[in-house]
Amino acid sequence: MLINNKFTVLQFSEELIDDFILLFNQSFTKGRNIDRKRVSNTYINDNYIGFLAYDYNKPIAFYGIIIFDFKYNDQSIKVGQSINSMVLPSYRKYNLFYHLADLTNNLAKTNDVKFIFGLPNSPELFHKVLDWSYLGSMKKYSFKICTLPFAKLFWKINYIRFLYVHYFKLVINILNYFGHNCLLIKDSIDNNYHIPRLQKYIIYKKKLGANVIKINKTSIIISIDYRLKVGDLEDVTIEKFTKIIKKLKRMCFWLGICEICFSVDNKSDWNEILSSKYQSKDDMQLMYIELDNNYTLDTAHITLADYDTF
Repeated sequence: MLINNKFTVLQFSEELIDDFILLFNQSFTKGRNIDRKRVSNTYINDNYIGFLAYDYNKPIAFYGIIIFDFKYNDQSIKVGQSINSMVLPSYRKYNLFYHLADLTNNLAKTNDVKFIFGLPNSPELFHKVLDWSYLGSMKKYSFKICTLPFAKLFWKINYIRFLYVHYFKLVINILNYFGHNCLLIKDSIDNNYHIPRLQKYIIYKKKLGANVIKINKTSIIISIDYRLKVGDLEDVTIEKFTKIIKKLKRMCFWLGICEICFSVDNKSDWNEILSSKYQSKDDMQLMYIELDNNYTLDTAHITLADYDTF
């Protein structure tokens, strides 16, 4: 397959992982490098669609989606999440972004995907070139902890990062927070328009480094870098949420983590509840494109767990 009678296009597969990694590490800033294990855990299953473009043997552009089950009213439908779109700067004049997205959209339709959503780094580009619609900014809630910031130090140095991960698990075990047998989280506050937190979703997120813990009998999905990122948690009141945050702050004190963050869709019940007590800041833009005009979207219960960087 050719684009502009010049560039070869291949459907993404496991055999192309090394080319994807090379393109990723050339496209993004230093510190965002990706390894084979993360690419394999993200893409190499039955639920991905993507395309790589080449200039001879050189990978120059990629567009792809991960397919999830999605609760839409009382229906279970398939939707896609766009992640890791990239085009090398010297090739952006060839409109490869549009062509690869169009190939992906067409294949997604044949796989019964109803719409594609995402949290793009360049929302204006997705709107202008791909005709994506805005659903509004995510809202980020941040909670500060006064502690020695050694998590940030360990996270900056790749070859000692594994030591911090072991320490993190030790602290969780001492506090008895690990939800060892927890392979699902009961649906959060919103009953509709969300990715159900079912077993295969939790397993997928765990492969990418997330953990499920239990505090006050509430399951919480978290991940760490130099921050503690709360992905989602089961339906709780604002009073219970406040108690959970207090315990998470204590945990972060011993972990040397100075910030807890939790992002939610601006139109969600989560945001309505949290905004009654806490201040938020605008985070990434939530956007989508319809592939089936019977399935429109005004809002979606998307949280930090649904970010591809979580």
